[in-house]
Amino acid sequence: MSDIISNITTWLEHPDYTNGTTIQAQIQCYSLPFGAWGFASHILTYYTVICLIKGIRPSQPWHSLSKTKLAVVWDCCIGVLTFLITVLIATLTIVRCRNTWQFVLIAVWKLVLSISMTGITVHAAVISVKLRSQHHEMKPLATRAYRTGEISDEEGAHMLASQKDDAETKKQSEKSYRKLFWWILLYFLGWLPGFVGLMDLVREYYATIPRLQTISIVFLSVAGGCTLMAVLLFVIPQWRGNNSARIMAGGVAALVFWAAVVMTILSALYSDWALGAMDGDLSGTPEGSNKFLYFLYWAAKRLPMLSV
Repeated sequence: MSDIISNITTWLEHPDYTNGTTIQAQIQCYSLPFGAWGFASHILTYYTVICLIKGIRPSQPWHSLSKTKLAVVWDCCIGVLTFLITVLIATLTIVRCRNTWQFVLIAVWKLVLSISMTGITVHAAVISVKLRSQHHEMKPLATRAYRTGEISDEEGAHMLASQKDDAETKKQSEKSYRKLFWWILLYFLGWLPGFVGLMDLVREYYATIPRLQTISIVFLSVAGGCTLMAVLLFVIPQWRGNNSARIMAGGVAALVFWAAVVMTILSALYSDWALGAMDGDLSGTPEGSNKFLYFLYWAAKRLPMLSV
């Protein structure tokens, strides 16, 4: 046991890592996915979030999330397991990178993303329970009212038929799962300091790393294109239609929301390639003692894809 503690302590201290060394040396303290590995992780994470918000299984998007008790327990378990593994590794990374505040902030960003992902997974399971309960409560009430004569035959038949309307049930489910959007607000709060840390590194090394310059120009162009598209979709139509100030304000609000979503998504993807460029390895493949925690974190982030 003492040997394990000693090894962990030595790993956390990381004697080759001191403030003022090259970026390639400093980034060795960072044990979270970046580069191509990080990019793939973020794409899969965003896909999983979209599936859960829509109430469908990430592994089988043609099926809705199950509302059985066993499925809910399973989803909660994988959510908690994801939380424990990813938060532990992110915390260790924060401690290990304590001498470079930029990596600390980036690790906090990823930590909050892990917490948000856990919240979305568990909350989706809870919503499934409530929907299951509502489904089982509605039918007996309507049937009882029909049989006791509280409603006419025609009304009873209509009510019973409406309960079997899959389209209406799906619409109610989608409305319930939209509540998961609140967890994205938590992610935004973690994104802000992480983006500050990332951009400070970019500012420091932009002039000396050509790959970083190319990556920055590409993502800036994509962000500009998305912003222009948002203006064309949300603002120009309202302005050309001579609409009221209230409608115009709604268009501007939609533009701001779109810009915030694009910024948070693109900045996470940008961080992967930017850190890869700084490391000199766009794949982001870890070396030495980072390998185990790096790939364990990557695998743990995939667990919510097994939600049923």
